[in-house]
Amino acid sequence: MMIDINCDLGEFEAAEAIQKDRKLMNYISRANIACGGHAGSDATMKSMLQAAKSSTISVGAHPSYPDKANFGRQSMNCSFEVLSNHLRRQIDTLLSIAEGEGVQLAHIKCHGALYNDLEKDESLANQIAELFAVHYPELSLLGLTGAELAKACNKTGQRFLREGFMDRAYLANGQLTSRSQPGAVIEDVSLAIEQAIKLAKGECIQSIDGQPLMLKVDSICLHGDNVQVLAIARRLLTELHARQIQVSSA
Repeated sequence: MMIDINCDLGEFEAAEAIQKDRKLMNYISRANIACGGHAGSDATMKSMLQAAKSSTISVGAHPSYPDKANFGRQSMNCSFEVLSNHLRRQIDTLLSIAEGEGVQLAHIKCHGALYNDLEKDESLANQIAELFAVHYPELSLLGLTGAELAKACNKTGQRFLREGFMDRAYLANGQLTSRSQPGAVIEDVSLAIEQAIKLAKGECIQSIDGQPLMLKVDSICLHGDNVQVLAIARRLLTELHARQIQVSSA
């Protein structure tokens, strides 16, 4: 068995954060690199790409609403033309730096509020899928399994990677529980790793209200902003290997 483990990287400029992100690459198979919308700069993008070049992981763009003040975690009321221009600028910047470093991008994963909006807004999901299919047809899209972006990609024919979350609670309909709700984030590391293993094995997990939930996933998200993320990543990899589950982006 194989499962992809992805992590958002390059979101913080401090030297210790860069060092942590570089170490994380030893435990994951896919890196989503912040490209200037909610976080990230040319320097952090270059650093992440250089580190990824010496590893075997896949790398992709992690664009968002242009909202560094709120770390991209608030929806923005802007026209799709404005949004699409911002997204293309972010992705094209990362593509340009990657080309200079001799690194090929593999995917796009939207961040924060934009990711959440794409779960449930059919119109926005269709527009984003069409935008990416036209301008980045060679890149896979990574998003919540069973949500609106996945359905939109079925129409455009662009490859879609179904994502699950080890440390987030789900509603009975398969959507993520809002972070504003108690219990939305699974803080117990053992429970989070248990959920990751079940997702990797294609087993039922429980929704936040105790309902059985079966989710088919290609990739599992490991949140990189947890202060214990390196220890969690090491433990997750050990637990997966103990069950003969290999971590790979293939």
